[in-house]
Amino acid sequence: MDATGLFLEQHANTHSSAMAKSPASLEDLVVSRLTDDQIRHQPQAGQNSIGWLIWHMARCEDVLNLVLSNQPQVIDDPDWPKRLNLSRRDIGTGMTDDEVSDFGAKVDVQTVRAYRAAVGRRTREIAQNLRPDEWDSIVDASRLRSAVSAGAFGDNAGWVEGWWSGQTQGFLLSWLAVGHNYLHLGEAQCVRSQAGVPVGL
Repeated sequence: MDATGLFLEQHANTHSSAMAKSPASLEDLVVSRLTDDQIRHQPQAGQNSIGWLIWHMARCEDVLNLVLSNQPQVIDDPDWPKRLNLSRRDIGTGMTDDEVSDFGAKVDVQTVRAYRAAVGRRTREIAQNLRPDEWDSIVDASRLRSAVSAGAFGDNAGWVEGWWSGQTQGFLLSWLAVGHNYLHLGEAQCVRSQAGVPVGL
């Protein structure tokens, strides 16, 4: 299996089965048997809801369209913000507790999942279109600036641009679309446990 094939396999595992076939859909596992209210729920102040985590993973992954392929993000389709019932377009990093609570009160949970699936399908196109030599090439700084101009990073997330700068395209793709997703799906599983809902489909 080559790097692209390995990436696609691991990427599918972190998404819902609606995005791609996978023997281990971790998103499906995390949200199974949860109501929309449980997906919106913050166990305590300073803790993210499962719905917010799904949104955050999707938004971070969507920015890859700007940074790696210089193409519009999925969220740029005006139908998505309307369906999501959201006005903000940043990745969510650095949001305050009040902003996270406001997000949970407004967002359409099932549309967040549909949006994430749409983002995942676009990410797979990006990965399949990367030539082998492009995995090791450094991310174009001008494209990172385009992401900033597009409002991808909120007021408290300016540091993200610096952290992404100088990284290879392969690293950024693998981190945002696989590693970062695994990290936050683990967090989501902890939130589920706090809600008293056992693991299992």
